Amino acid sequence: MKTKPKPNDVDAVIGTNLRLIRKTRGLSQVELAEALDITFQQVQKYEQGKNRVSASRLYDAAKVLDCNLMNFYDGLYDDEGAQHHRRSANLNRVDRITMQIVGLLNSIEDQDVKKKLLLFLKSLSLRNKS
Repeated sequence: MKTKPKPNDVDAVIGTNLRLIRKTRGLSQVELAEALDITFQQVQKYEQGKNRVSASRLYDAAKVLDCNLMNFYDGLYDDEGAQHHRRSANLNRVDRITMQIVGLLNSIEDQDVKKKLLLFLKSLSLRNKS
């Protein structure tokens, strides 16, 4: 009798990237789950790397999140998953508003506008420090 393969490090990287992309789009786990017609608990398990994500479910998630399918695999070829672990640690420190700002910035295609926004944010940050 065959058993289902257990989640591994690849599943953990995919889960971390799923969480990062979802947060940059400003979606909750519940909202993503509804769009994928699954429970939010299943989204949690995917993001924690406890359950494997099927290829078709990953494809559907990429469509819902409006991202490239390969974005879920970012960090797989880094030395021993160092990028994956850094990203996981950073996600725990980033709040929802920051993730929404990142998502909105990613949606801007004009690089000149992005550069001007960066200068504006830097000036706000400097004013905040003084």
